[in-house]
Amino acid sequence: MFIAMYLGTALGRTNDHNTSPSSHECLKPGVTQALMKRFASSHQIQCIEDNGQRGATRLPAWFSQLSHLDQLLAVWEWRSGPTPWLWMRALTVD
Repeated sequence: MFIAMYLGTALGRTNDHNTSPSSHECLKPGVTQALMKRFASSHQIQCIEDNGQRGATRLPAWFSQLSHLDQLLAVWEWRSGPTPWLWMRALTVD
């Protein structure tokens, strides 16, 4: 449904807004390209690939006291594969 909202008319007003959706390529192959195509005429789009690394900064002090496994689990998003992000800047903002 999330994908349908972006590709359909539910977010028709998105053409004049900045947005940064994550494209769940691991769940729906081809969705990244579909989103980029859908918004190419109205947005400058940068695809940020998900390489699985989570370089979290400014973590609370207690985080470093967790075991390595607990640290990994704390930042893992429970997805089965990569989920690139699209940084989409509206070409014109009203």
